[in-house]
Parts: sequence; structure tokens; C-alpha cells
Amino acid sequence: MRLLVDLGNTITMIGLEDSGEILKTWRLDTRSLGTEDQLFANLSMLFFASDLDISKVKRVCLASVVPALTAVFEYYCTRYVGSELVRVTADDRMGIKWDVDYPAEIGADRIANVFGALGNYGENAIVVDFGTAITVDVFLDGAFKGGAILPGLETSMKALYQKTARLPQIALSIFPGAVGKNTEQNIRIGIVNGTVYALNGIIEKAFEQYRTKPVVITTGGTAKRVHDHMKFVDYCDPLLTLKGVLEFALRNERLEENTTC
Repeated sequence: MRLLVDLGNTITMIGLEDSGEILKTWRLDTRSLGTEDQLFANLSMLFFASDLDISKVKRVCLASVVPALTAVFEYYCTRYVGSELVRVTADDRMGIKWDVDYPAEIGADRIANVFGALGNYGENAIVVDFGTAITVDVFLDGAFKGGAILPGLETSMKALYQKTARLPQIALSIFPGAVGKNTEQNIRIGIVNGTVYALNGIIEKAFEQYRTKPVVITTGGTAKRVHDHMKFVDYCDPLLTLKGVLEFALRNERLEENTTC
């Protein structure tokens, strides 16, 4: 069994995979992953509650955007798994061309999304990932072309709430109109509708720039809130990042086998 990890700034998604199938997923508060022992304790409780045997985990593959916590998983693998941690990186040997200025700067979650798109939707895709930040990744003819980064919906709401004296913190959802009659509606239009308008525009401009219309996939914790209101989306795949972590792990293992031979 493999443990697949999408380590984010706010939420960490963990998936248990066996024979190519993701059997179970969990969402953890990233702040709860302080040490390798805390991680083992948390995972042990989750496995026990799901009637699963944690000792069957033989590999861990991690996509991390929190460098300080990457070491926690490295120590966890050394102490409790007995194998080295597999880290998702923009590795040129994995069959993807990284057609950007600085591949080392690409977030591991974005790299995983590209592998998820390749393994499940083909060599032409645009991925929109709704997290603490919203990322747009353009993947064409087997090459990562780049993309865009926007503040996440919750991030924008918290920033507005923290920097203003009177504006309330509200639940974020699409407002069916362009003009609000009260403060809540105004905020929803500005943050949620405005983000959707921006994403629609970015995707449309990418279509024009590359003169093609690849499949468009949304993923991430708040994707479902706006999926139905985006113009060009073909699929909403909540597990895309974990699927990408798995695709990277499988390719890495094949590479290791070929190197050994």
C-alpha cells in the first residue's frame, strides 16, 4: 500500500492506495502535523477507525508546499515505514517537459495536478485548483506551459475581514446578479463572482493564446462552490491532486526499476 499526501498550507489531504485504487481519503488540519510521532498517532487513529492496518503502508509519496513540514514526513518514513519518502518534483525524467523559466519554483501541488491531468485526462488540459491560493495550470502536448495564481476564496474573505473595521465575515457562494442590495451580497459579488469572472477570462485568453481548447478540470476544497458557474469547465475532480501524486509515484518506481536494471 502507498500513502499519498497533498500537504497544503491549511489542509492536508491523505489518501491510501492499493493496486492503483485510492481506497480511502482523509482531510487533516496541517497544523496538527507537528512531529513524526504526532503524525503517526493521527494516522493510527484514522486507520483504526476505518478498520485498516497501518503496518501495510510500504511507501509514502508527498506533494508539499510547506517545506518546514516536509521533514516531518521524512522522519515518519524513516521511523515508521522503513523506506525513503518520495517527493513530487518537476523531474525531467518523468516524461513531462517543464516549459517555464524556473521549474524548481513550481509548487509541488501544481506538479501533482499536471501528473493527475496526464494520467487521467490526457496530454492537453487546464487545471484550476481551489485552495488557500487558486492556481491555474496549462498543460499542452505533454508540456507544462505555466499558468496563474489568485488568492483563494477563503483567503480573500479573511483578508477583507481582518483589514476592515465593519465588514462581516460571511459564507462565500455565488450571488445571482451583478449588483448587491446589502453588504453580504456586495462581498459575495466581489469575492466569489469576481473570482469566477477572472478565471473565465484567464481560461478564455489561454484558449486564444494557444489556439486550442484543452479539457478544463477543477479541483480543491472550494471548487464545488463555483464549478457550475464557470464557462469552460468539463470536470470537477476532487481527488485530482492525489491521483497526480500516485501517477508520480508509479513513474518514479518504474524509473527506479529501470535504473537498477
